[in-house]
Amino acid sequence: MTCRPLKSLHINIPKVEDFMTLLVEPPLRTYVQDAVDLLQQIGALTPNDQSLTPLGTNLASIPLHPQLGKMVLMGVFFRCLDPILSIVSVLNEKDPFVLKKHNKKHELDSIKAKFANGEPSDHLMFVNVIHQWEEAFESGTNQQFCRKNYLNEKVLDGIYKIKQQVKERLDKMDILGNPTDLEQNSTNFRLIKATLAYAFYPLVKPRGLDNKLRFTFLNEGNGKRIYVRAHHMFLRTLNCLL
Repeated sequence: MTCRPLKSLHINIPKVEDFMTLLVEPPLRTYVQDAVDLLQQIGALTPNDQSLTPLGTNLASIPLHPQLGKMVLMGVFFRCLDPILSIVSVLNEKDPFVLKKHNKKHELDSIKAKFANGEPSDHLMFVNVIHQWEEAFESGTNQQFCRKNYLNEKVLDGIYKIKQQVKERLDKMDILGNPTDLEQNSTNFRLIKATLAYAFYPLVKPRGLDNKLRFTFLNEGNGKRIYVRAHHMFLRTLNCLL
């Protein structure tokens, strides 16, 4: 999303849409407008003149999608940074699980359920995966941990590097505050889920089931539905999805 760093350059062209038309290969205007609308919805741009807000100025310094960057800032504010960094790093990278044989799918599902620890949330499951892998790495048992749990260590290493890069950037921004209480709420899963919902707005949608109770979908309103793959941990009980 180029609109956010573009506004941070203070170029004397008020509207992002107008500047984009000057590029050698300008993106479709509808794409630019969608990006501007999202930045305004999350509070990064002012609605009238498209100026960066204080939130937008901070987001411009974080090398992540703006909604993920907003989630990180909320993790700092609510003192639950490490699990939030794990979540955004997975979302910025990719799923670290790997299924080499299709007949092992049920076994992999059981492993994911173990990591979820009763929480119907893929996001919180990944928090536990990353935390336990980091512990295994410290103890020198990371390779065995990955083989046992069908995890791609190269992907996990990439996730860890993103976590470190973002945390270093936050430190340079001088917004981490007192390091002794930075993680005081990192086991408060209700707070973490609330932080996710707040940061993902307006992408939080109510969940529904079709008449045959076979497919889960997101209700977009006006009769529109977005069908969701059924393997996610959170499909069983949540009434809304991120």
